[in-house]
Amino acid sequence: MQLLRIVTVAVFAAVWPLRAVLASGELSLSLSLEPNTTIAGIPVSLVLALTNDSDAKQEIPPYAKLLVRNDQDGTFDAWSGGSAGNSVVSLEWPATTLGPHQRVLLTIPTEGTLDHPRWFMDGRLTMPGLQQLQVVLGYEESIGRWLPGSSGAAAVSSVAVLTVNEPKGEDKKVWEQILVSGVN
Repeated sequence: MQLLRIVTVAVFAAVWPLRAVLASGELSLSLSLEPNTTIAGIPVSLVLALTNDSDAKQEIPPYAKLLVRNDQDGTFDAWSGGSAGNSVVSLEWPATTLGPHQRVLLTIPTEGTLDHPRWFMDGRLTMPGLQQLQVVLGYEESIGRWLPGSSGAAAVSSVAVLTVNEPKGEDKKVWEQILVSGVN
């Protein structure tokens, strides 16, 4: 019985700092899109607003992934380039910590290219239809598949809906060529 107590205390001591950082309700995250309507193949900017709802200073989670839900593909982690299956990106927040009840904004711009934000490299995200997007923040890059409510998720954003319209005219010709060439 003494061994069980020692192991339990050791496990609790090892897990407690992580639980303190990830305690539910300390950070809230909202997601908005600029604009919230686009045509197939064209990314939009993501705007994240992270709020520290606690009375203590909080570390800002540096990693994020984008969960997407649509009728065609169901729910998936948007691929962000690099090695196959990579969905986690590193974010460059303007600070590393948030004071009590402070809020920080981060815009992830399109940068005038078709592959920024990095998640838009996943062609499923830019197909015509409604895309429900949710950003999940975490403290470790290697957590793997974070799910809302899991120990790997420090904050989960509100859902933002992206409407992707089918291109028309000259844009449609370019889009069809992209589909044939396998780009995006």
